[in-house]
Formats: sequence, C-alpha cells, structure tokens
Amino acid sequence: MDDKENLLLSRIRFIDLLIFAGALVVGIVGALLVLWQWPGEERLEKALSDDGVSGDPIASLIAFAVFFAFMLPATALAVIRHGRHGPALLGLDRSGGRWLWLLPIVVLVVSFIVDDGLLRLAEMLFETDLRPTVGAMVSSMTTTLGHTVLTVLVVGVLAPVVEELIFRGVVYGYVEGRFGGMAALIVSALLFAAAHIEPAHVAVVLPTGILLGWARMRTGSTWPAIAAHIANNTVATVLAYLTG
Repeated sequence: MDDKENLLLSRIRFIDLLIFAGALVVGIVGALLVLWQWPGEERLEKALSDDGVSGDPIASLIAFAVFFAFMLPATALAVIRHGRHGPALLGLDRSGGRWLWLLPIVVLVVSFIVDDGLLRLAEMLFETDLRPTVGAMVSSMTTTLGHTVLTVLVVGVLAPVVEELIFRGVVYGYVEGRFGGMAALIVSALLFAAAHIEPAHVAVVLPTGILLGWARMRTGSTWPAIAAHIANNTVATVLAYLTG
C-alpha cells in the first residue's frame, strides 16, 4: 500500500479526539497553575475584569498568551500517532490556492458588515450596548504602540492559529471523516461560535465560522482559514489602537 492509499485510509478517530480533549484539559489546568503563580491572582483579577476593561494590560496579554500556548500542543497530540500523515489530517498539507489571499478579504468584509452593521442596528433598536466585552479588553490592551504590537502577536496571530487548528483542524477533520464535509462545516462553525461564550460575540463570529469552514471544505486546507482569522484579528487590534 503506497503513501496515497495510506492517507486516504487515515482519518482522525475517536481515540484521537479523546487524546486531544485530555491534552486540552491538561493544558488549561497547566495554564491556570502558571498564571496563579505569575502574574498572580491580584493582577489576573484586574486583567480579566467583568466589564472587559483591563486594569493591567500586560497581565491580560500574559493570560491570553499562556492559555493559547498551553492549548497548542493538544492539536499535535491529536494526530501524532498518524505520523507523517498528521499534518494532512489537520489540513496543513495544502496551501489553499487563491483562497489563501482571497478568503482574508472576504472575511474582513463580512466582519465589517456584521460587527459594525448588525451590531449598530441592534444597538439602535434595543438602545443598549451589545458589543462583546472582548472588544473592550482589546481596546484597553492597545493604549500604547508597544502594547499594540504585543497584542497583535498574541491576539492577532497566536490565538487565531490555535483556534483554527482546533476547529478547522481537529474538530473539522474528525467530523468530516465520519459524516462528511457539510456536517464538519456546520459542527466546526457552531462550536467555534459557542466557544466565544457571550451571546453577542457568538452571533457575530458565527457567519465568519461558516465562511472559514466552507473554505476548509472547498480547498481541503486549513491555511486560508488561518490567514483570514489572523487578518481579521490583526485589523481589529490595529483599529482599536487607531481609534483610541
């Protein structure tokens, strides 16, 4: 049996999903233990305030960086037993062709319409601020140029890479192998949206999740989704700094 046939028979299986889930839990617990020691409980409370306005931008950046850095290895462990076929199961073996540069443009347009259009309309109708608190947190972390550069690296690059490897990589790969591409698109988009917790945030990221899942199904690659997610978060971070 040649490599091509081996790859066709390979897919992310339930045992791989269990390994991933276990590693993810261990990573989250490990991140909490690290953050409990540094920067410490008092700084974390300021960093992760209920209203999203960080009283300690550096502690917020540390928290984001540690959490995502500790979750990243779980994606590799999910496919490690598949050897050299592992990257292909995560959609990392193909560039995605033209969608590698086209999808970021589409996602930015959709995000602008949803975030600034629908949310603004909802605010006018309900006369209340429905914008997710994460937006306020990003704004509070980008008060200086130096902080903005760090926020771009963490929120604009690290977070999207980890999220895409989880949702368009592991989750999509598992569901696609059992139920097909359309089911994988829907499940990955719904879980991606649900992971953002706040109802307003869930609503605004769901269309983006559908687009990212469609690109994964269309191209067989995770790279366009990663590129689009990085572009979206980076532009949002830079705009937060420019608008004060």
